[in-house]
Amino acid sequence: MVQRFEKASEGQDEIRQILTSHLPGRIPLDTIKEIRVRGRLVQLVVPDHGFKFHVDRWVRAEGLNVIRKNAQRSISSVKVLSR
Repeated sequence: MVQRFEKASEGQDEIRQILTSHLPGRIPLDTIKEIRVRGRLVQLVVPDHGFKFHVDRWVRAEGLNVIRKNAQRSISSVKVLSR
């Protein structure tokens, strides 16, 4: 069953749980203040930088299974963005 999120605040805990096992060592989970889902873009908000990665399909439409399938590949090519 596909899980959909209607609001940006929904699914934060589930997304955080999935990402925990895939985050590279240089991004400690306790530094993440917020997880934003904007269409195909999932952005991890940390104090000094934004880490973001793309998944292949619309996260809102396809649900958490897409993040699960794409997290390893996507986070391995994570980009660090200065703010």
